[in-house]
Amino acid sequence: MLAHLSLLVLPVIGPIVIRQTAGQHDDFAKHHATEALNAQILFTVVWNVSFGTLMGLSAAGPVEGPPVWLILTIFPLCFLALFTTGAFSIRAAVQASRGIWWRYPISIRLIRGGVRAPARTACRALTCGSVVA
Repeated sequence: MLAHLSLLVLPVIGPIVIRQTAGQHDDFAKHHATEALNAQILFTVVWNVSFGTLMGLSAAGPVEGPPVWLILTIFPLCFLALFTTGAFSIRAAVQASRGIWWRYPISIRLIRGGVRAPARTACRALTCGSVVA
């Protein structure tokens, strides 16, 4: 859970630390730390490229600055990336606290090591509302 919430405090560094400590002994912690790390790397790249492009173009000066349409496109995209990643991180933290093997829906898996969820057993299928004769 802490790996996902580290987006607010120590993005990328938090999941690396958790992956290298608790992830060495616990597959569940390694899975969630790897998922958080991949999502935070993607967010960092998107944020830095888009915001850096905007800042680099505006450094040309007010007369030769970026066109207004570019500013109105890139600036909201930066914050869309921030809010989307934040929402997915909170959702992932909730799922991790419930013991659910969860994966980010939009993430590039640069770091391998996330474990697939274990197969469902017959006992779990019986508790999901099916009637036993």
